[in-house]
Amino acid sequence: MEDSSYFSPKPRGKVSELNNLARDIVTWLATQPVILDRFLALTGIDPLQLRAIADEPAFAMGVVEFLLGHEPDLLAYCAHSGYDPATIVALHHAMAAPKRNGDGS
Repeated sequence: MEDSSYFSPKPRGKVSELNNLARDIVTWLATQPVILDRFLALTGIDPLQLRAIADEPAFAMGVVEFLLGHEPDLLAYCAHSGYDPATIVALHHAMAAPKRNGDGS
C-alpha cells in the first residue's frame, strides 16, 4: 500500500504561482502555432478543453513539464515573458518534490 504521507502538501502560494505560470505559458502557446500543435498532439487535449482544465493542478504541472522538456521552447518563452529559466525549474522542483522523512530517507 502506498503511503500518501510521502508527498508533502504544497504551499498555497506555490500552487497559485504554478497555476499563474501555466496560464501564462498557455497564453504564449496560443501565439506559437507549431509549439501549440505539438503540445496538443502530445497531451491529447482538444483546444476547446483548455479553459475547462486550466485550473487543475495536474494540468499546470503538465504545462510546465512540457515547456521544460524542450529547452528551445523554454528559452523562447523566457525571452518573451521575462522569466528566468532557473525560476521555472525551481518552482517545478518545489511542486514535484517528495516530502523527506526525518531520518533522511
